[in-house]
Amino acid sequence: MPAAVDVAVIGTGVATLVAARSLLEAGRSVLLLNPDWDFFREDSELPLDPLWPLQKGVTPRRIFRSLPDQLLSRLRPPCPGPVEFWSTDAADARPEGYHDPEAPHARARGRLWLQGQAGVESVRTDRWERVEALYVEASDAGLHPQTLEGIAASARFPGFSGPPDERARGILLPRLCDVDVSRYRTGLLEYLRERLGAELMVSRAGPVELTSDGVRYQREGGTAIVPVSRGVLACWTPRLTPWVDSQFTPLLKKEGAAWAREPTGARVWELWTLVSRDPVDPSVVGVAGDLTVWVSGEGAPGRGGQDLRELAVLRPGARVGLSGVPADAGARAWVSAESFAAVENLARSLLGWERFSIRSVRPRVLMEWPAEQLDDLSQPFAARVKRGDRETALMAVADGPIADVVECATRAAEAFA
Repeated sequence: MPAAVDVAVIGTGVATLVAARSLLEAGRSVLLLNPDWDFFREDSELPLDPLWPLQKGVTPRRIFRSLPDQLLSRLRPPCPGPVEFWSTDAADARPEGYHDPEAPHARARGRLWLQGQAGVESVRTDRWERVEALYVEASDAGLHPQTLEGIAASARFPGFSGPPDERARGILLPRLCDVDVSRYRTGLLEYLRERLGAELMVSRAGPVELTSDGVRYQREGGTAIVPVSRGVLACWTPRLTPWVDSQFTPLLKKEGAAWAREPTGARVWELWTLVSRDPVDPSVVGVAGDLTVWVSGEGAPGRGGQDLRELAVLRPGARVGLSGVPADAGARAWVSAESFAAVENLARSLLGWERFSIRSVRPRVLMEWPAEQLDDLSQPFAARVKRGDRETALMAVADGPIADVVECATRAAEAFA
């Protein structure tokens, strides 16, 4: 058991790992407490920003965060190894050099919103008006969007093999990035295990309690009480909500502090993997209605024998309560007949597949924050409580698009450095 540390970080997922890594780099000693048996059990990061719901809070500022230079500037500093880059756009040409095929990759692809293709529930009229408005805003911001009509629109959609429709129309934003979540977080986890060891990186930490000068928690071998000199940083995901309710909220009320931001709820997000009969063009991410579709896989698409026939489909599901969310709930607990119908309609009606197979479906529950707060991530905390020289802070946006999670965790750690 450590005698004392500068900062205790509580939570699961990439946010806790990035915060711990940033604090170590700043010369602080860290105790990392994970209430789950695995840091990725909650699976709380998305590889891309789905820019959903489009009609609320999707601004050029938010889109800029997914452009290559901005995204890489956020992802690379906390990562212990390289973050490689892939693009088919000549504007993204980089000097040739060593390329690590096993490193996490950021891939720049076009984002295509499709409307009017026969047989599919495309973007509703009110949402399409927002797409058109976004086109104007993106043009004014110098993002060079394109308009596509007829077969030029439908044929660019990932996996499309059906008959073209002259009524189809699309708007394409170039060079928005997605990221290898698994590789990125695994690299961080291995780095911290080596630096912290079992005493300072504790999974299955029993009920973590805030004390007057630190934290108390259960671990194998009994109770541990660790003084903390600078403070406690908790990363709020749905799984941490019971701790927030039992430990942080009472402290907030006791000290007369206020919430800086509060979540509006939580939502199930389903990530489906479909198998195409033919290879799929990996250069575009398609959006039809609420579905976001792209070629699945890690690394550089098409390199190293990567199969380009796996299609990822991201779908927003039902809203759920924050409390009592089970991380180990299987797909049957979340995925409804409506979910299957939406995916089947995509495959048969839009893509024109006569047959299709589902390789996997992975639901996860993510917190929802007011849209205007996602536009500006400069304030990473839901609330902060100062007691003497120590601070207890609750980080917001600890789940969702991985680049946003990394930015908020880095900013949160800076407050304790």
